[in-house]
Amino acid sequence: MKGGVLLSGNGTTAARSAGRRVAGRAALTGPLFALLLIATARAQDIASPSNLFGGRGLIATPSARMAPDGQLSVGASFLENNQHYDLGFQVVPWLETSFRYSGLQHFDPNYPVYYDRAFGFKARLWNENELLPALAIGIDDIVGTGVYNGEYVVASKSIGDIDASLGIGWGRRAQTNRLRNPIALVIPSFNNRKSFYGQAGQADFQAFFHGHDVGVFGGVVWHTPLTGLSATVEYDSDNYAQEKAAGNFSPRSQVNLGLTYDISDQFQTSLYWLYGKSLGGSFSLRLDPTRAQFPQKIEQPPPQVTVRSDEERQQALAALLESRDPRNARQARLLESRNAMRNGFVDALWRMGGDYSDIRIQNSTLNLTVTGAQSSARCAATAQLMQGVTADISRIRLSDAAGRRSVACGGRAAFAADLRRGADLPPTAFLRRCRAARRRYRRVCRARERGRAWLGRPLTARVNA
Repeated sequence: MKGGVLLSGNGTTAARSAGRRVAGRAALTGPLFALLLIATARAQDIASPSNLFGGRGLIATPSARMAPDGQLSVGASFLENNQHYDLGFQVVPWLETSFRYSGLQHFDPNYPVYYDRAFGFKARLWNENELLPALAIGIDDIVGTGVYNGEYVVASKSIGDIDASLGIGWGRRAQTNRLRNPIALVIPSFNNRKSFYGQAGQADFQAFFHGHDVGVFGGVVWHTPLTGLSATVEYDSDNYAQEKAAGNFSPRSQVNLGLTYDISDQFQTSLYWLYGKSLGGSFSLRLDPTRAQFPQKIEQPPPQVTVRSDEERQQALAALLESRDPRNARQARLLESRNAMRNGFVDALWRMGGDYSDIRIQNSTLNLTVTGAQSSARCAATAQLMQGVTADISRIRLSDAAGRRSVACGGRAAFAADLRRGADLPPTAFLRRCRAARRRYRRVCRARERGRAWLGRPLTARVNA
């Protein structure tokens, strides 16, 4: 009868409608139970999405999944006339806690937006293994105003890329798809549930897990082949009875659909089609204290410090001098070449063997420390070995190990090097150097001093004449 008018029908229509509802419940819960019972594959460590209330779950319902130990998360979610802001903390690997601040429009006529605070927790009883699913128990609103009061037990099982969850709920979660409260079958006092709606900051333990019925909820999350993208479908046993009575929100269906995308390890966002009538969305920022949040800096890391060899240092010095003044670079290359020739000559002396205990070059003097005799003849013989060696050595000194006796001499090669060092001197200064040389070399200089034509030639030509 509607509006005082008797509707047509013989009464079987209502029976058929009730039968379809029961069949619909069986069609939904049957596959979910089957997924949990036939799963034999080992669970994979797949990151689960956050639900509308900030905890790990599906869309509006919880799951038995947990965040990494110590993770801190902040987030927000939105749907028609409802908004939720949440703060979550994974206290230990098996315990999740959450604080939620919700705003409801058109819920209480005394407030344009009715704000509700709720604190909840979820504890995992055991983890998933090859046969059994993970099992968790939770309370949505321990201390709050009671708007979102509800309790649940939920199981979750992974099958490849599919993560299925199935649970029963009390309070708000026992409004549709109901079954008899299993606890009340054993303890009759759990048949009655005392509401503590409006008692802010209080917890009534006579309401937790109480009630004549429980609601069945569940769903699946498919982690798609696209990295970071997952699709979710769920059945929620909460029909928003209080919101519907107040004119805040009225669901058309209990099935929710959603897409979740992990932008990074820290940031997750979701888009939903909720209760057959409303678009919704959420985002969550996750901070894991056990992992570096930003390992890659904006700039490339500096190169590792390495010790350069002497040759590399000389090359770097020559490159620096050349960048400042090309003439300095030429001088540096000249010094480098001269040092290389000196080192080659010293190596040659060592290879010759003998009684040398030390060979050093200081300025333009070759100091030889020998264990045998020190004589002028040996010094001259060493000078003879320097013929054809361009090492800028003008003097040779032989000494014993104690430094008490030494013999010094020069040679043709040393004298030629001395003349080359005077290549940039004026002619008169060059001639004074010739006159200061030993007697046998003064004869060479006098011979080359004859004639103005010779004096007018370039000095390099005079030395090589």
